[in-house]
Amino acid sequence: MGWKRPVTVQHGRLMLEGIPLSKSQVKKALTGGAYNGWDDPRLGTLMALRRRGFSPRAVIDLILEVGPKPTDATISWDNLYAINRKYLEPISHRYFVVKNPMEITVEGLDDRVIEVPLHPDHPEMGYRKIAVKEGRVLVQPEDIEEGKTVRLMDLATIKYLGSGRAKIKDISPERSVEEGIKRIQWVPKESMRVTVISPDGTLEALAESNLSSEPVNATIQMVRWGFARIDSFSDDRRSAVLYFAHK
Repeated sequence: MGWKRPVTVQHGRLMLEGIPLSKSQVKKALTGGAYNGWDDPRLGTLMALRRRGFSPRAVIDLILEVGPKPTDATISWDNLYAINRKYLEPISHRYFVVKNPMEITVEGLDDRVIEVPLHPDHPEMGYRKIAVKEGRVLVQPEDIEEGKTVRLMDLATIKYLGSGRAKIKDISPERSVEEGIKRIQWVPKESMRVTVISPDGTLEALAESNLSSEPVNATIQMVRWGFARIDSFSDDRRSAVLYFAHK
């Protein structure tokens, strides 16, 4: 009949390491109750990536970078994280978020209010104010050790004395902190509760109350922890649910 022989093009499947992307496999797992939905953070679906705060441009860049291949190709999560970080880093406001909070009282700190930039490289984004009362702050237990000196970021250099007590050593600006002193994050006594949901599980933490001024769906950077997307707030905005993206 004069038809030209058709050209057959075969390409492999694009996969993420350790994550099932087959729709039939995921659907079967969903039916069996293994996942909470198509946007479960343990999945590699577009819905799941979006809920964790991945930029659509990062996914497009990754696909273009890999390109079509005749065989299956497995993508490293680290590669996707690196591309996504390029988009999130310049736009994400910074906030202190503390896991397993432990209260300490810093002698000599008393009441004070500090101003910290929302982004260290973009002062035009504005500042956030953090109020400390009676020298009481909350830190992560693994960040301090009796007899050791640490820097409460943007606040003060302290020496931890043990039993929830510390004494102030220096309140110089951050740029003048002595080389080699460990910098740790902290939150004031008056903070908000956050639930951080990640592929590895769910954690309860405390965040500075300034976080409540952000809109739902905003992507933030939890200082020294990683990027996250704000999924929801309670009605009074005293607590929030965050979906962890990556470091």
